[in-house]
Amino acid sequence: MQLLRLSTVTTIPVGPVLDSAGLAVITAVIGDFSISKNGTNTALAAGATATSIGNGMYNIALIAGNVDTAGRLLVFVNNTAMSMGPFPYTVLLASVFDAMITNEAGANNGLMIATATERNAIAAALLDLVDGVESTLTLRQALRAIAAMLAGNVEGAQTASEIFRACKNAGTTRITNAGDASGNRTITTNL
Repeated sequence: MQLLRLSTVTTIPVGPVLDSAGLAVITAVIGDFSISKNGTNTALAAGATATSIGNGMYNIALIAGNVDTAGRLLVFVNNTAMSMGPFPYTVLLASVFDAMITNEAGANNGLMIATATERNAIAAALLDLVDGVESTLTLRQALRAIAAMLAGNVEGAQTASEIFRACKNAGTTRITNAGDASGNRTITTNL
């Protein structure tokens, strides 16, 4: 899907446009094409042009009025004697388009570039988010428990008292599972 800037003149390639015999149409005019803005079909605004570039391919010169609605835009043929698959585009707000496409990353109004320290801070904030998984359980704590259960050393497997050790540190107990004869268990964690 191609991105377009809101209310900005642009030229887009479309095609191939074929006739009923499957041959390339090289005589299509702008009136043979329509657009759909977020599901509402409309004719191309006056001033738009279609130029054949060969083999049924066309350059459609859109005016600002053709791309004046943010969201989905489809270009298609409306002439029943011709066929062409629809061409999907996304029209972005000018500020979003400029941040993603026009402006250099890290520049004023460009995409933010995070330093290694900033990236680590973001990751730590997510991993240590209070109640990130359940009440009082962070994502980091949950991952430690999962790693201990799946990849850590275990002592007393299938007994009334199982101990699961940290995945990369066998000296650290992560989970102690105390069970009774009825199959009830009490878990103590050190995460």
